[in-house]
Amino acid sequence: MDSLSSVDQEKLSRFIGLSLSLIQHGFDEMEMQQRLELIKLLGFTAELWVEKTYGRMLSLERRVLELEKYVKKR
Repeated sequence: MDSLSSVDQEKLSRFIGLSLSLIQHGFDEMEMQQRLELIKLLGFTAELWVEKTYGRMLSLERRVLELEKYVKKR
């Protein structure tokens, strides 16, 4: 989580807190505002995960291309 901004870390922290509340009390017992915030933060978390995964895939793709060039030179 070092590469995340403080705002993103705060959002993830809030998401974890709301998720624990969901587990403890259930969705029906949460206040409407908390439900909406949890859903929005779930979307944020999913988007963040997709961006990180896509970035890693691009990085791996670049490395593979470099290795292919290196092998062709030999």
